[in-house]
Amino acid sequence: MSDEPSQFKTERLELLFAASLRLFARYGFARTRVEDVARELGMTKGNLYFYVRSKEELYFRTVDWALGAWCAEIEASIFGAAGPAAATGRRGKSAVGLGAPALGESAAARFGRMARGAFGYMREHPDLRAVIEADPTIYSLDPHEDRFAEVNARARNVMWRLIVEGQASGEFRSDLDLEATADFMYAVYIAFLIKAWSLREGEEAARLFEAGIDIALRGLLAPEGAGSLDHSSTTHRPRRHP
Repeated sequence: MSDEPSQFKTERLELLFAASLRLFARYGFARTRVEDVARELGMTKGNLYFYVRSKEELYFRTVDWALGAWCAEIEASIFGAAGPAAATGRRGKSAVGLGAPALGESAAARFGRMARGAFGYMREHPDLRAVIEADPTIYSLDPHEDRFAEVNARARNVMWRLIVEGQASGEFRSDLDLEATADFMYAVYIAFLIKAWSLREGEEAARLFEAGIDIALRGLLAPEGAGSLDHSSTTHRPRRHP
């Protein structure tokens, strides 16, 4: 690997991943060659191998970089740009940075904005969308088959942090199981990403996703019916701990 200064290397990697994302989106994995990516950057194939060892590694790191950029934009939008903090969710080493949300914006409003923004991000990033459409295995509902578990844990922890804040502010129910709720919301989110982009049902999936946000934040019960819910019939499982 290269001995160049870390900041310069980071900048070169950004350029490398952006270029390879464009080519993987345009030609697919099978038809994209390492020398094509090198030519796009004005470097030799040998020089490119200072940064990655194979086309497979280039593809994985490119997709991981693109998913990370997606998550970082949502984090900055919802929590501010203060960077990672020490708040920790069950998955991953650290949850997202808390930052500074818009003055007076509720956790519920930010949850809705987060969900819509995360889902809508793909419309504005056609290269990433094309790669996901061509590779349905990028997202999986089976955690054992999740190749991008670390960056996906960041996305799950955005939801976890908002649920924590919503409970603290009294907006969300105090009896919610934080981990189970975050897991459920994240699983629904991933299912809709698969439906919208891997299965290419974008507009229909978007319509259902919007309905799902409304149900998640406002529930099924009318206000007068909420008191009739028999909580004693609900089975509570022991909470899992980090």
